[in-house]
Formats: sequence, C-alpha cells, structure tokens
Amino acid sequence: MKHCLDIGIQAFGQYWGNKAVLVLFGLCCAWLLVKRRKDPRARFLLILTAVSFTVYFFPVSAKIIQTCVGETVYWRTFWILPLFPVMAYTFTIWVNMLHQPAPKSILVLLLTAVIVLTGRNAFSKENYRFVRNMQQVPEEAAVLGNMLSEKGFITDRLIAVDDYLASYLRVYDPSVHMPYGRWRRGYLSREAVWVYKMISAWPDTDYRILLRKAQKVGVDVIIIQKPDRKGYRRLRAAGYRKRGRVLNYFIFVKKKKG
Repeated sequence: MKHCLDIGIQAFGQYWGNKAVLVLFGLCCAWLLVKRRKDPRARFLLILTAVSFTVYFFPVSAKIIQTCVGETVYWRTFWILPLFPVMAYTFTIWVNMLHQPAPKSILVLLLTAVIVLTGRNAFSKENYRFVRNMQQVPEEAAVLGNMLSEKGFITDRLIAVDDYLASYLRVYDPSVHMPYGRWRRGYLSREAVWVYKMISAWPDTDYRILLRKAQKVGVDVIIIQKPDRKGYRRLRAAGYRKRGRVLNYFIFVKKKKG
C-alpha cells in the first residue's frame, strides 16, 4: 500500500511541475468554501474535489486504479481531479461581480495571465525529443531494433524488455517477438507477466524471479537497464551473456544448446 501511495505522490509532483497552479487552486477552493458554500454548484465542486483527491491518494483505491491502467500512466487519473472546473467557476463569479465592461475586460486579461504564468507549458523542451528515424521513436529503441536485426535475434528469439521499450520497439520493427506488449497486454502466460513486472521494476528487479519466469516462458534475449553486480552474476549463472549495450540498456542473450 505504501508503494501505491509513493507512486501517487511522485506522479502528482511530476505532472503538475510548477506548484503555483496548486496554490491558485487552493485559494479558489478556500474562497468558494468561505464565500459560496451555500451555492449548489460550488458545493458540488468542493465535494467532487474531496472525493477525487481521496480516491487518488487512498492506498486501496490507488492500488485498484494502478492495477487497471498501470503504474507508469497513473498520472492520467489527474483527469478526474476538478482543478480547472473549480478555477473556471471561481473566476467566472469574480468577473460577473463587476458590472462595467472595461473592468470586466481587465480582470479577464489578468486572470488569463495568472493561468498562463502558473500553468505548465506543454511545448517545453523536456516534452519533446528530436529523433532521426522515420518511425519517430526514441533513438535508443531505434538503435536497439537495428542491433537486434543485425545480430539475427528478431526472427527466432523471444525478447523481453521493460515497459518503456515495449511501447516503441514493435513500432520500430513489428517483427520483434515479445511475450507481452505495452502495459503487459497480450501476455503469453502468467509467467510472462512476472517477467514484465521484474524488468520494469528496475532498479529494484528481483533477478531470481525474473530469470526463473523467463526460462519458463522461453525468453532468449533480456534487455534491461544496467544490472548491479549481483544481478549480473545471476544472469551469467542462468546462461545469459552480454552481447551489446545501448545507452543504459544492456542486451543479454541466452546461448542456445547444441
């Protein structure tokens, strides 16, 4: 349960970035609670806010949602949080409190500027990456796809990767064989789900579980971010040998018998 709560707190901070918008939201909630608590619409928005935040941060409901949508995209739950309806309704009340057109227009411009300055720019550099491949996937996925193809691992090998690469590797080369797809969908077996979980759990990967389940599924190639010494030893002991590296991703291939 603590793990689910930690994911929620981490995603909350990463999603909103600039905390000024949360301060603005808090001020709007406080104003509605003090000045408009008898207003049915304001009461509805405040109750919806309380319920939404409870659902998001309560460990039991967070666990259920994360199981359904996946931990890596838990931030999408923010769409149920009524931050912007609350702020929009509050700002509308403030504007309608003025009766002259000129003051109304000035207040609208000021509130618009506040929203722009406190919000997070969707077109910031960290949200976009320039790549040089036709499929427009991250370069590490493209390089890995080319490397796997050149070494002949795509046609007859089952390849296990983390959720990040699983989202792009097949886009770059649909012929890649994996025991699961993005968000572990289309998994071959329950063992394949465990392989997905253990690789995607890096750096907290349990290599004993990963390798035991990978052997049951028949995984020949494991692509994982740099393992620690104990993980490296376990991979070698299970018959996997390092055959390449792309940035922080290491390619381990199991030697075929005979």
